[in-house]
Amino acid sequence: MPHQSPNLRKHLLIVTYSDLSRDGRIQRQLRSLTDHFEIEILSKRGAEGCPEWITDAAIHVSLTGHRNEPSETNNRNFGAGRTLSQIAFFPFQAAVRREKFLYKSLLLILVLFRMPSKLVSRLFSTNLYGNLREAMENLSSKHVYLCNDQGPLPALIDGGIDPRKIHLDLHEYFLSQSPELDPATRLVRRVNLWVAKKYIVRVKSISAVAPEIIQKYMKEPFISVRPTLLRNVPEKKDLPPNKTEPDRFTIVHHGVFSPDRNPLAMVDMLCDLDSRFELHLFFTGEISTEFLARCSDHVGRVFIHKPVSPEDICATISKYDIGLHVLPPTSTNMQLALPNKFFEYVQASLAVVVGPSESMAKMVHSGGFGVVTKSFETRDVVAALNGLTAGSINDMKKAAYAAAKSLNWEQEGLLLTAALTELSGLEERKN
Repeated sequence: MPHQSPNLRKHLLIVTYSDLSRDGRIQRQLRSLTDHFEIEILSKRGAEGCPEWITDAAIHVSLTGHRNEPSETNNRNFGAGRTLSQIAFFPFQAAVRREKFLYKSLLLILVLFRMPSKLVSRLFSTNLYGNLREAMENLSSKHVYLCNDQGPLPALIDGGIDPRKIHLDLHEYFLSQSPELDPATRLVRRVNLWVAKKYIVRVKSISAVAPEIIQKYMKEPFISVRPTLLRNVPEKKDLPPNKTEPDRFTIVHHGVFSPDRNPLAMVDMLCDLDSRFELHLFFTGEISTEFLARCSDHVGRVFIHKPVSPEDICATISKYDIGLHVLPPTSTNMQLALPNKFFEYVQASLAVVVGPSESMAKMVHSGGFGVVTKSFETRDVVAALNGLTAGSINDMKKAAYAAAKSLNWEQEGLLLTAALTELSGLEERKN
């Protein structure tokens, strides 16, 4: 798609509750859209902590009290002194973690009196929702809007934005389908259902990250259009594979440290892996003392590195041999996950080892760039890894390098640009 003169570009507002400095998906979207739109971004912290190119690529509006220096003319601030959860449309998600009494009281109201979801959501967000609306009212009207996840959508539509001018990037399946939902999840799901029925049903341009997630959305009555597939692929890096040493196989894993993902299992498997294997970890977030203690039992085989930025991760991990991501299917989204790290392993030309997660397994089998374990149990992960040879790893690396030529944002981003360009022409077609 040809670049446009700045004078001819339409105006785009990107709205996200995420931290832009850590959101690789929004960063990739911004890089590919700056040649086609004049962009403002309403995000958690504005451009704080972001590379200079992000600061220069758009006008940034912060939703929190993280005020930018006055000399940074591309940054504005809203809500100084407030936290994000005080402004966001769904502050209850943070509140239920902190205010257990409030949560239990509202849950009791739900259960005993069967109050409608709309009223419950207003109980949580009356003043806070107004703050976000105020932020929107202080911005000029745009030709098109990119809404990151469903959270900001009600404020956009209630603020008078034509839903036909909004592209909703839903990412994953936001209605939890766990067999036995805990009380907090039931509450969140009920409010999300209300948002879907009142707001999402009115949006005519939607995207999601995996074909299987799109199939689930197509079964929902509140989805009125087939979502576009926008996978979490990184930018193209052209990183030819390194040759694997016959007596040293390096495994890498990166991402947020989360006890829910059982990171201890990766360390424990070293007890049964042969001496060829090393484990290299790049975690963001606080690492538990228990995990660090377990790593100390494997000195010389486990290495914890400093995290790197999203734009540098592929080049950083490309010196390793195997990208590992075994994600037990404790929820619908984990079962159907196609996460950033999966595609980053491919872009880094690594052999990819995953559990039998539906979406990842299909791509590994079709692309031939990795191995799918028999189950999510540690013994089966160990069996899959111990069965690898330097030759098989090198073959998988070559297949990953070939797949990376199409699994990149330069290809995927064209779909988003096309969708937003189509929406931005709405006014001309109406006139």
